[in-house]
Amino acid sequence: MEFMFRHKLKLRKEQIVKMKYNREDDVLIQELGQEYGISDGSIYRLTRTV
Repeated sequence: MEFMFRHKLKLRKEQIVKMKYNREDDVLIQELGQEYGISDGSIYRLTRTV
């Protein structure tokens, strides 16, 4: 039997939406990464998909 495990998400949907609004208000990706404890690449990907 094959089991698939997913990694635990670090952010809730509400946090991602808030992060997108902050990004639209010209908050730097680096600042958001420090605030949420995730990489700049993750910030970029998450704010493009919401």
